[in-house]
Amino acid sequence: MATQPARKPRPLTLKQQAFVRELPLSKSATEAAIKAGYSATGNTATVKASQLVRNGNVLPAIKAAQEAATSAAIATLIERKEALSRVLREPETGPYPIQAVIAASDQLNRMERVYDDRTPVVHDNRTQILMAYSPEQLRALLEAMKAEDETPLEAGDQGT
Repeated sequence: MATQPARKPRPLTLKQQAFVRELPLSKSATEAAIKAGYSATGNTATVKASQLVRNGNVLPAIKAAQEAATSAAIATLIERKEALSRVLREPETGPYPIQAVIAASDQLNRMERVYDDRTPVVHDNRTQILMAYSPEQLRALLEAMKAEDETPLEAGDQGT
């Protein structure tokens, strides 16, 4: 019986690459799958994450990423966060210019995903209209809308 030659691994898809990147940064494989762009509907992400961690092409990339993250020559995520935190906490006592403090804060925010560059802020026409009102005017509009909702319908208004 002849043995079949080992299959040449296929390159990872963009989503698979994103999953490998997101896995160490996420709380779970499911969260990593969602961040990588897989559907969050139902249990689709959970099923996909389970498939990915067992996938013959993806598993070596995950192991390589884990080995790189644990190499003694490479600072761990915790070590990097601690170093940035020292810069952030000691701007007056350390030799750090304010630009370094701001950069450290920005990098920590990115590491903690305080803001996500991939999520665009969308302002539609309704947002722009509401932004034109003062807080007092908005409160008055809300009160008028509440009062309108509470008024009983007239006999002729019921079918419209």
